[in-house]
Amino acid sequence: MQIRKLLIVALVVAPLTAFGFGSVLAEITHDGAGKFIQGLGDRALEAIANENVTKEQRDKHFREILAEGFDVPAIAAFCLKQYWRKATPEQRERYVALFTDLIVQTYSARLKSIYNGETLSVRQVVSDGKNGAMVQSEIRAPDAGNSGVRVDWRVRSPNDNYKIVDVLVEGISMAITQRDEFAAVIQSKNGDIDAFLDTLQEKVIKLEGSGA
Repeated sequence: MQIRKLLIVALVVAPLTAFGFGSVLAEITHDGAGKFIQGLGDRALEAIANENVTKEQRDKHFREILAEGFDVPAIAAFCLKQYWRKATPEQRERYVALFTDLIVQTYSARLKSIYNGETLSVRQVVSDGKNGAMVQSEIRAPDAGNSGVRVDWRVRSPNDNYKIVDVLVEGISMAITQRDEFAAVIQSKNGDIDAFLDTLQEKVIKLEGSGA
């Protein structure tokens, strides 16, 4: 289904620990986490739907959304797995920059080509640790009828500043999928982190030149 393709390509995620839901949060946290996800989702879909912006403008918009809504350094470190500890400070800096570019280009280039009027609706927010929440939402295409795709967003808010640290699409963590893909590439390069970064850069350049 097109909507499933949209989700798998689009969602950017981070560490998955346990998939357990707690009790419903207090009202102020419930409102804050839910509005945070709803607002971020609406802005992202609006950027995709807008036919009057250039690719450069769309890229800039997605980069702003990413910086505002996701804990990118933590996500990037998780996806590099044990190789994060082995990387030099210079390699880490280059990797985080390339990881950010990869996410921006994935959102901007690929989503635009498969967007079909999907909307996101927050359904429920439940507690997830002391400073966290799991925001349960549904993404639905206009012609989907009563059938939508469940997307759960794990957010943290230690200082009332919400950041997404995990996303599960129909129970599947995209972060773990990305982590395994990166690990396979690095292993194919005999553990050479620089060679992996060169491959990642090539992928980013290819996406940037797609012109979507």
